[in-house]
Amino acid sequence: MKRFITLLLALVMLFAIMGTGTAVALDTSEYVELIVYQFGEPEADAQLVIDALNEKLKVDLNCTLKFYWIPWTEYQSTYAMLLTGGEPVDIVYTANWTPFVEHAQKGAFLPLEELLPAYAPICYSRFDEVDWVECSYDGHIYALPSYFTMVLPDGVMYRNDLIKKYGLDPINSVPTLEAYLQAVKDNEPDIIPFHLSGTLDRGVMQLFWFENNWAGFTPLLDKFLAYPVSAAQENLRDVFCYVDTPEFEEFCKMTKDWADKGFWSKSALSNQVPSYDSMPIGRSALSIAHLDRLKGDIGDKIFADNPEWEPTAWFPFDNLGYLFQAATLQDATALPRNCRYPERALAVLDLLINDREYFDLHYYGFEGVHYVLDEQGNITLPEGVSAQTNGFNPGALMNWNFRNMDLWREYANPNQWPDFLPARERARAAAVKDRLNAFQLNRDSIEAELAAIAQLDDQYMKPLLYGAADLSTLEEFRAQLRVAGLEKVLEEVQRQINEYADLYGY
Repeated sequence: MKRFITLLLALVMLFAIMGTGTAVALDTSEYVELIVYQFGEPEADAQLVIDALNEKLKVDLNCTLKFYWIPWTEYQSTYAMLLTGGEPVDIVYTANWTPFVEHAQKGAFLPLEELLPAYAPICYSRFDEVDWVECSYDGHIYALPSYFTMVLPDGVMYRNDLIKKYGLDPINSVPTLEAYLQAVKDNEPDIIPFHLSGTLDRGVMQLFWFENNWAGFTPLLDKFLAYPVSAAQENLRDVFCYVDTPEFEEFCKMTKDWADKGFWSKSALSNQVPSYDSMPIGRSALSIAHLDRLKGDIGDKIFADNPEWEPTAWFPFDNLGYLFQAATLQDATALPRNCRYPERALAVLDLLINDREYFDLHYYGFEGVHYVLDEQGNITLPEGVSAQTNGFNPGALMNWNFRNMDLWREYANPNQWPDFLPARERARAAAVKDRLNAFQLNRDSIEAELAAIAQLDDQYMKPLLYGAADLSTLEEFRAQLRVAGLEKVLEEVQRQINEYADLYGY
């Protein structure tokens, strides 16, 4: 309890100090180039848009931006090296999954509480105390929150033409999903039913959560912990190791059966191409991912290139009647410890996120070339341009952390996956706050155990989930978790979550 009281008092003092802050004059006498790192791969016209953006920034703040992108296949190793090395980086994407807390704990980011009200006053004024707590660690603010409410249900995207072709029921359960996979395996030799990747596909694990009405314990999502989920989260204290449960054992039996039936490749663990990339080219019959990925990476592409596949059917994992909003830390922005120009960096972010001209330029590109506005102020494609030929689709800089709900323009794309807008509205209507968004695990006393447990993921967890290991290895996996220190981790997590829940009355 002492740590959380200390944290709360520190944050109260922090916000009292911040509340007295006012914008100050920014010294722009020296020209500087800011280094920005994002994830993913930019689109063809990205540099043209950056050049135009830099023309404006040179006039307004006497600076320019140099963008770099970290490929998804390299994000875990490259991102960590970026933050710990001596290379200059001024602005970087961060999120709970990168993972923010681990890097903050290691001193990777600059504290922002004194800088924000002075150099990013508009951004600072947009967020409440809870938002800042979510982006803080040990009493210091280390990230600028996302100003874009996200509710992203996971679900199954599948080909409706194959459902009709083989007289199958629409997918709405695990049995109907299995029937679909079996039909594809029996009748479509050129298609892998589920083209799983061992690196980026989350599909198998998301199916596990759906089956059991549990949620991964977010601060330790990769450490095999969960809790029983509910809208009120009255059971958030009940953290347990799901690897120990009979439900996990039954799930592994099922995935082993599916693997033996050939529902995915025997080389799935070494496959580097995820299902959301292979499905649009006809290599996979389905993908499991969150709504935005299903739309952008799969649905829109198939609807434009292969409408005869009828990818208008999907099965969302929202059977509980509610969905948790993502934390404001989901798409946040940090200044690394080796940021050379923090004042200028925050001033740039204040412009990019809050100024209409800057926002439209960096997020939508050139009006008349990459988009046009309709009568409602929404964007659509210029005549003769498709999403596939457009050199700069919305968010083509991969800068999701610079989005602003107030300036957001709806994308009226005639080739858009038709189910997307209704699905998004359904998700937003079911959204509730996640009480665990502000919880931050102190890892100091269990760092060695967490590192040892993490090593077991590739050795045991993935092979079991992919049906690539004999079920007899499950007991060995459970035993190795104990050797690695699982009991100590569970005890410490339970203590901290109890303190957190007591502090906030949960």
